[in-house]
Formats: sequence, structure tokens, C-alpha cells
Amino acid sequence: MQNCAKILLINKLISYLLAKNEQKKYIISLQKIVMSVKKYAKPEALEDGDKKTWRHLASKEVNKMVDQSYYKKADEIIEHYERCAASLIPIMQDIQAEYRYLPAELLTYVAGQIGVTEAKAFSVATFYENFSFEPKGKYIIKVCDGTACHVRKSIPVKEAFMKELGLSNKKHTTDDMMFTVETVSCLGACGLAPTCMVNEEVHAKMTPEKVVELINRLRGENG
Repeated sequence: MQNCAKILLINKLISYLLAKNEQKKYIISLQKIVMSVKKYAKPEALEDGDKKTWRHLASKEVNKMVDQSYYKKADEIIEHYERCAASLIPIMQDIQAEYRYLPAELLTYVAGQIGVTEAKAFSVATFYENFSFEPKGKYIIKVCDGTACHVRKSIPVKEAFMKELGLSNKKHTTDDMMFTVETVSCLGACGLAPTCMVNEEVHAKMTPEKVVELINRLRGENG
């Protein structure tokens, strides 16, 4: 994420927090961050959205910027590898495993620490589908829509996940950051179609009814 994009997000969060009279202790720190950056991007109006979603984003993003342990964790990961270009991908994998996505600011930081250009780091990260710059839930649900799964009605399975979790084609992660639903072209288990994968566990011969059972079980594990 470039500086202007960071500033835009920060300003949106400031505007939201001020309007809602929440998280006041972080606002001064955020404003200092904005003023310290020379290339200033004016904030746009905060789009209407679910209050809980924005409160979660505010808490998550603000804490990352004021908490030095955010970069300390990156340093710990980097120390496990040689500081060279060959270490970029395994370091990115470890960071994504830690945060369930690849924070753009940490990718920039890693690039500087191991001696590769920021452009090179982002080129690698965007080339591989497994890397994501968007925060994902604790349970990443991948619904297969390959040929074998599609003909065995994988679409109703995906629709059941979306309905049960209150998601849409534009919203893929629940507000509580518990679930993310994605569509993939193949999971390599065509004989078990239609299939889905929850993190690393494959679920075979899925139906809308099995979707509800699966979600209830996962919720129960965190209840």
C-alpha cells in the first residue's frame, strides 16, 4: 500500500472515530502520523457501512500503527532466514501465516530489511494467488467451482455459505473476522465433488444442508 493509500485510510478512520466519539486516545497519534507525511492525500467521505466492520478496522489498523510489536514480529520472522532475495517468499509466507494476510506496510519493511526493491517485493506478492493484501478470517473457506464440482451443483453450496454468513459478491469476510469465503478453480479432489476446503481440511460431497452443519460446528468450536 502506497503512502497516499495509507493516509486515505487513516483519515477515513479519524473521521469515523470522531463522528462516533470512539477510541479518542488513538486520534492524536493518528493525526500526528498524517501530518508527518509530506505527500498529503485529502480524505474522501467515509462510505456507509456496517458499524461493527469499521470499528473493527479502526481498532486493527490503529493498533498496528502505534504498537511497535507489529514490526518486532516481522524482525523475528526475518531472523530465521538469510537477508537476501531468496528469502522473500518464505518470509512472506510466515508473515501471512501470522496475520492471515500480507500487510502491505510489512512487505515494504521486509523488502528494505533483506535488500530487495519494494517494486520487486510487490511484484512477487501479486504474482502468486496464495498471497492476499486483504485481511481474512480465522476460517478460510474455499469453495471449488471447477468442472467436476460445477456440474455437481457447487454454486448452491457457495450460495449457502454466503447466506449463512451474511456475505455477498463484494463482501467475502464476516465482520467478526471469523470466516472468509472464496471460490477456487480446483482443489484436486474431483472424485469427491462438490468439495470445499476449510483452511487445510477438505470436505467432500457438500450440500447446502451440510454447509449449515459445518458452519454451526465451527462456530461451536469458538463458542
